[in-house]
Formats: sequence, structure tokens, C-alpha cells
Amino acid sequence: MEILKTAFQHLFILKLDVFKDERGEFIKQFNSDFFKQNDLDSNFMESYYSTSKKGVLRGMHFQLPPKEHTKIVFVSSGKILDVVVDLRVDSPTFRQYFSIVLDSSTCLYIPKGFAHGFLSLENATKVHYMQTSGYSQNCDCGIAYDSFGFNWEKVAKNHNIGDFIISKRDLGFDGLDDFLANPQIPKFALESIVITGASGFIGKNLIQALNKKYRIIALVRQDSNVENLDDCEIYRYIDTKNLADFLATKMHILGVIHLATLYLKNHNANDVKNLIDSNITFGSEVCQALAMIEFQGWFINVGTFWQFYKNMPNNPLNLYAASKSAFNSIIDFYANTTNITFTSMFLNDTYGPNDTRNKIFNIWINMKEGEILEMSGGMQLIDLIYIDDIIDAFKVLIDLLDSPYRNLAENKRFALHSKERKTLRELADIFQKITNKKLDIRWGAKPYMERENFIPFEGGDTLPNWKEKTSFEIGIKKLIDENGGGWHKNIK
Repeated sequence: MEILKTAFQHLFILKLDVFKDERGEFIKQFNSDFFKQNDLDSNFMESYYSTSKKGVLRGMHFQLPPKEHTKIVFVSSGKILDVVVDLRVDSPTFRQYFSIVLDSSTCLYIPKGFAHGFLSLENATKVHYMQTSGYSQNCDCGIAYDSFGFNWEKVAKNHNIGDFIISKRDLGFDGLDDFLANPQIPKFALESIVITGASGFIGKNLIQALNKKYRIIALVRQDSNVENLDDCEIYRYIDTKNLADFLATKMHILGVIHLATLYLKNHNANDVKNLIDSNITFGSEVCQALAMIEFQGWFINVGTFWQFYKNMPNNPLNLYAASKSAFNSIIDFYANTTNITFTSMFLNDTYGPNDTRNKIFNIWINMKEGEILEMSGGMQLIDLIYIDDIIDAFKVLIDLLDSPYRNLAENKRFALHSKERKTLRELADIFQKITNKKLDIRWGAKPYMERENFIPFEGGDTLPNWKEKTSFEIGIKKLIDENGGGWHKNIK
């Protein structure tokens, strides 16, 4: 199966694999794992099909909030002209239409907020639908097929179709203008997620993973470099009031993922103000802006294991970790005074392809033959999780927060622990074995830090339905491959 983008956000063409032999054809229209891996809705609740004569026109149908749904349309026999109209009022393609001829080799993946209809181009055409919500009589709705500017007659003429066959119900729908002007009807909007720290390693991967399902708004500072941020809307932060005014214009913001941070392992006197501004003030002003618009969504704050030096509460390892802990106290205030659902996710460290940070794997990868690397004794335990597993954790948490069981995440402090904690020395051995690269490391040539953390944080709440899937061996192989290497390919 191949996913093809369209000019419409979250509307995709699915090219199906068709297997033919002397018996006929075999076609798979849906695979849950494939959909999940590609960040498409896969929780379909209802499936049905219709059979239509040539010239039958059905549409334009949809269900109103809160029973709106994502829909897959595919044809098992015959052929249709499939047409959708974007009804999402804050979409860049609002009121625009998209059309495609569908047969048994192609599906259309239609997100929430689109009206859908089709013209049957052959007799006995069978059209199948899969939807993420069941039929709701109270929310069932439609607009007139001839009210949004699409030229059905042109296509019909090309297929020798005269008068359309249309039901009385479909002929009775209001036009698009009247539908949109009706104040009693709930409106569609893009489901949006705001991400701070979007230009970082985790942020970029999150955008890539979530933008097929949500509109991503990257909330960045005035001096942030955004040239590599794609497939998202960028808002440069000015002040609290301007942010509140901006957020108030967005109709359907589900939540905020707060990744923005200034990381400094060690600090000096000149760093204090920047640490406080970045790790306390900025996040507090975002929370205040949300409070000003009476936001009722969710807020995921990302913390660090370093807030729990020696596995003790209220014992930050350094000033960076202390500033992160201070922001947790501010979150507690807003959790008690607003209708925002706050939750926290604590990480130790991450790795993966396209990580430009000066992390240990990148240091080892970039070591030249004969180069000597001086390190500490290497006995500290390392808690590293591959980026794909981190992104899966965010998806799991978002799904929980958007479900009827949101209370299971409220005020929780989820910690993501690696199943394979290794000492730094052991990690170096694994890296050398997988890559066939000899590392000339002088262990003990450098002293441990004054507050070296030998045992990472072991507490925190367990995130339901999340499991680490990527071992160090698999993760390092992926890292080398996707970074343009290939050392491990000779390893059986």
C-alpha cells in the first residue's frame, strides 16, 4: 500500500497492492499495523457498502460534531467519481473540493470535516465505507451536491451519463452557503496540537509523526531557527497577550506539548537568567495564555530524570534540573485553578537518526581511526530510549488524553524507563560489536562529575499501553543505516 498526499491537509490517496493470477484478483484494502505505523486513524467502528446503478449520485454526506468521523472509501466492483469538500473553517483549503476516479486499486482516506459524495460511472458499482464512529441520526447531515462549484455534468458527459439518479433526501439538503451560515449547526475545524521546542530533536520527530492526523502549531521564540521545520504552522512568541489572542482564533486545539528547554549540564553566573527565562518564565506565560482563553484541553510537560538525583524527590542534579522542577510547581498552580488537564512525561535521554546534538553515539560514530577519546570511568548506568519509542509514548499519551479516560493521565508524572540499562562501558562494547568499529577509549582518564548520576531515576508513574520496542542493537543499527553508514551490514 502506498500513501499519496493531496493539497488538502490529512486527505490521502491510498494506492492498493493488486495481486492477479488466472483466478482473478486479490486486494487488501486495510491493515491496522500499516495505518498505525503511518500515523493514520485505524480505530474504525463501522463498515458498510452500497450498490449503485450507473448515473446514481450520492452526497454530499457527513456527520456533525461530536460524531464526526474519519472515513475510508474504496470500490470492490465498478468505478466512481469520488468528490469531497473541505468544511473545516480554519483550513487553508476551506470550501475547496477534491475529486478522483476510484476503482478497486485505489482508496480515499477522508479525515473529519469533509463532505463526501460520488457519482457511479458503471452499473452494479459497489462502494465500501469504513468509519471511526457509528451512524448517528442526530448528527447525520449533508449539503447539496451542486452548491460548491463542482462540474458533475462534465464528467457525466464523458461517461455517457444523462440525468442523475438522486434520492429525495439528497435533493433536500441545504446549499453550502446556507449550511455555513446556520448558527445552530456546529462547525468543523482542524484538530490542532501546539508544540513548543519544535525545532529540537524530539520536536522535529513529533511533527513528522503527528502531522498526518493533526495540524501542528510550532510555538517558537523570536530568535528560533525554523528553516528545517516543515508541515506545520509557525507562531513566533511575542508576549502572553498576543499568544492568547492567537490561540483564541484557533477553534479546535486539543492540547499543548511543552518540549522547549534550555539544557546546560553546568552553568555559570551569566547563565542563570537564561535558564529561568527558558525553563520557567516561557512555560508559565504559555500556561497563563491558555488560562486567559479558558482553555479546556490538555498540557503535556516534558521533564528530566535529573530532577531526581540519587532517586530522591526534590533533589535536582543541577540548576537546569532545578528550573524544570520549579516549573512543575507552577503547573500545580494552574492545574488547581483552571480546567486544563496537566500531565508530565519524564525522560532521561534519547537517540536516533538525524540527531545533531553532541551525544555519545554521535561522538563515537565520528571518531576517526587512531583517535583517542578520554572518558570517565564509565560505570554510570545509562538510560537511553530510541526516538521511535519516545514518539510512540507521546502518541499513546495523546490518545489517552483524547479519550473518555483522560482522568487516568491527569496530574500524573509518567516516566519512560529503558529495559536495557547498561553502564557506559557496556554500551561502548555493544556499539563496537554492532559496528565492527574499534573505539580507542581511555577509561578513567577524566574524573567523574562532582554530582555524577550513577543510577538513573527509577520512580514515576507507568504510562498505560506503552512498551519500549527497540533494543540497543536494533537502535544502533538503525542509527548507523539512516545516518548513511553501514558498518553493521557484514554482521550476521
